[in-house]
Amino acid sequence: MKCLTLEEYQQFVAHSSVLEQDGYGVKVLATAEGMIIKLFRRKRFLSSVILKSYATRFVENARRLQSLGIET
Repeated sequence: MKCLTLEEYQQFVAHSSVLEQDGYGVKVLATAEGMIIKLFRRKRFLSSVILKSYATRFVENARRLQSLGIET
């Protein structure tokens, strides 16, 4: 996990294919190198994300799926 600067974000978007987006913007990108990048953003000022980020939750859930034998 990595926090992106605005410049890094713009580079990724300019050189990748958008796989998913919503009203808030781009959510998933596919890079030319074959990487899939999942972007997370806080949508509300007060949110449970302050305690545990969306990215951390995503990683924990992916690891749990792997431990159950589900490819992620």
